[in-house]
Amino acid sequence: MRLKQYSVAALMFILAIGWYIYAFKTQASTSIDLFGIHMPSLPIALWVMVPAVLLFLASVMHIAFYSMLGSFKLRRYQHDYDKLMKKIQLSILNEHTTEDNFKTDRYQLLGKLIAHSQLKIDDTLQETNNSKLDDTIAIIRALNSGEVVELKKYNLPKDNIWIKRNNANKFATGKLSAEDILSKSDQFDATLVENALHKFVEDAPLFAIEKYKNLLDKKALFVILKRLNNAENHLLEISNETLIALFGIITCDSACYIEASKVLGENMVPEQRIKLFELLSEQNDEAQEAYIFTLFDLEMNEVAVELLENLHVEMPKLQAYNTLRQCGKHYDINLFV
Repeated sequence: MRLKQYSVAALMFILAIGWYIYAFKTQASTSIDLFGIHMPSLPIALWVMVPAVLLFLASVMHIAFYSMLGSFKLRRYQHDYDKLMKKIQLSILNEHTTEDNFKTDRYQLLGKLIAHSQLKIDDTLQETNNSKLDDTIAIIRALNSGEVVELKKYNLPKDNIWIKRNNANKFATGKLSAEDILSKSDQFDATLVENALHKFVEDAPLFAIEKYKNLLDKKALFVILKRLNNAENHLLEISNETLIALFGIITCDSACYIEASKVLGENMVPEQRIKLFELLSEQNDEAQEAYIFTLFDLEMNEVAVELLENLHVEMPKLQAYNTLRQCGKHYDINLFV
């Protein structure tokens, strides 16, 4: 029963007792001594009401005291509940939470479990009746659907999975350009930077590519090589010196150089191709096999055989090809590398 309702009911009851005694029992007055103090003469009905009033005041104080304690307890529960909802929200966002101290044992246990767990919401959950959690779940589903959302209010670190997903969605929808990402590559996920670079080199001019050459990888280099002298694929004209510098940025083994020679063989002028791999082989031994392959591919057989015999390096596939060629067996050299 609420304190206000209790007070009204109790006072009405006390007044009813006094009225009943005064109206139907006696209207006489009397005085009493209380702890040696002579009290004034009052109607007996009032004297009967005095203990009831004292009991009422004591009960009100008792109820108020325990109501206050209950209020403090509820406040602790509400505080822990809000803290727990925040931890659940962060867990849904794939953000690590710590074992904060809770004011109640039950929430302390739940908080500990969440701090060492990862929550993943499936598609069957419609709503939680908690607006903040519902908003967070809606954002996760929007991100998974390829939408761009606002995440600043969550103050997530840049390496958070949903920050990465949001940036990827921005890039996919055109709200973030490849050059925007490359110009601030330290602020984005490495995978997104790679994707942006591969997209960028598909049609960027040479001067723009050189601007971000420190980010170059093997896949991006091969995209560039395919554009070389290719009018149907965003034509690029690049000197051998520039190509050698680009090859120097990435780690390229023998197979990589051979594959590059095959790609360049589609559109590069033979003389430039031969000269390129000659220069590369002088700078890097890994390119020697690709140089000999290029010579065989362009039917510069005598030069290729001379190099193959004088390098004193085991190249079994090219040596097998040369042996068959000398025996009059003509095979496509691409079958050997």
